[in-house]
Amino acid sequence: MILTSFEERCIKKGISQGIEQGKMEDAKKMVEKNMTNADIRDITGLSIKTIQELRTQASKK
Repeated sequence: MILTSFEERCIKKGISQGIEQGKMEDAKKMVEKNMTNADIRDITGLSIKTIQELRTQASKK
């Protein structure tokens, strides 16, 4: 099967979005387990700002 360059870009974008979504889900679980922001950053590669936002969202629940 031969893909066009547009299809290849769409597939790569979808994979990237899936990876990012997985990192967010993992980080949410780590927040629930009270892991430090630095540890979550080291494991997921997410920014401290993003992790703090996840903590804020979790505390509202």
